[in-house]
Amino acid sequence: MYDVRRFLTLGSLFILCFTTSASVEEEDDVVVLNDKNFDEWVNAQTFTLVEFYAPWCGHCKSLAPEWSKAAQYTKTLAPPVYLAKVDADEHKDLAQRFGVEGFPTIFAFRNGVKDAYEGPREADGIIEYVEKEGPPSFDSIKTVAEATAFVKENEMSVLGIFRQPVSSGKMFQAFRAASKTLKNKGTSWAFAAEGESKYDHTVGKYVASAVGDHYGTGMGVLVFENYGKSMRTCNIKPKAYSEKKLIKCITEKSKEL
Repeated sequence: MYDVRRFLTLGSLFILCFTTSASVEEEDDVVVLNDKNFDEWVNAQTFTLVEFYAPWCGHCKSLAPEWSKAAQYTKTLAPPVYLAKVDADEHKDLAQRFGVEGFPTIFAFRNGVKDAYEGPREADGIIEYVEKEGPPSFDSIKTVAEATAFVKENEMSVLGIFRQPVSSGKMFQAFRAASKTLKNKGTSWAFAAEGESKYDHTVGKYVASAVGDHYGTGMGVLVFENYGKSMRTCNIKPKAYSEKKLIKCITEKSKEL
């Protein structure tokens, strides 16, 4: 369980701009959404939890401090996860659009897609839910030195090398999904994003300029074992990448998993 008291400070109200141009208010560490900023902000989040509440609701009043405590912790995660809220009394059309019938109602949104939330209503439980169901934690590798250190520090590591834009690519989506499935199973994950990667017709693959060149692989996913003493490549064609194929590559030769 997490001691959320370590992360408590006096709540504040200020204007923030997150991963989108939409301006949002943050109240007691919780993002305040309305019918004007909801879609743009939610669609910009990889993962978020949104509470629909009514000011007069007793259960909502009980949830409020727990939601705030959890929000202050989850936004310190890597990557951060922001918790949000909507006053369903004031924004009835928005609540109706999502089929809100009682209060409080909580939804999880993954890349803007709504999903049911059936998790706890206390701070520690909300935090555990976010860490389990939310986006996986990645190390972002920018140099060969960082890649070398990452591999040598972990008994088993998975390194993805992708071209820009990273998040929209099929390879990265499979990489992200596989890391979530294999979370807490002895692997450490990182990726390198190299915008200058080019397609090399002589070898039939994308070749990255720094990390990819260092390992002689170009774009793709590498699996290191025994603190980098052994390396293998997941030989999957870019258009054929899937979570299932990537997991098979990573696990079939791995004793740790």
